Amino acid sequence: MGWEDLIKYFVHGLVFHLLLVVLFFGWVFVTVALAVVGALIGLILAIGLLILIIGFANAIVTSRLWFSVKSGFWDILFHGLAFFVVLLITEGVFVWTPQHFAPSLLTTVITFVLACFVDGYAGRWVASFWQEEYLPDYEQQAEAANAEWRQEKVQPRF
Repeated sequence: MGWEDLIKYFVHGLVFHLLLVVLFFGWVFVTVALAVVGALIGLILAIGLLILIIGFANAIVTSRLWFSVKSGFWDILFHGLAFFVVLLITEGVFVWTPQHFAPSLLTTVITFVLACFVDGYAGRWVASFWQEEYLPDYEQQAEAANAEWRQEKVQPRF
């Protein structure tokens, strides 16, 4: 792992910290509106929408920084759900807990920087479960050659 990877992890985490701040304020208004309109159903829809947005955003960031990610509806939904759970854990351990025991500007800055790296790593790790699989050209050629060889061995030559 070189400097380039560390920068990518930091950028990945930074995007999610900023996204979570924006989502928090936007999501509060959407949640209140949906809860007023549909009570429990509105709250469930708001949480589902949040999970979809987190999954979609992580898929986009991962595709730009690391590798291609599957983008079907169910892939994004489960990707978002998994990353949401991981974010709750990492934010709780690396941000909320230190802020609770030592609230200060220095703690805020240190936890922000540390959490950017941790969330970036977590975002890549979670996205790796939905990585698009493909065979590079040389592997495809090897598979074709093996299939051709197997076909020749099975069929007798007259």
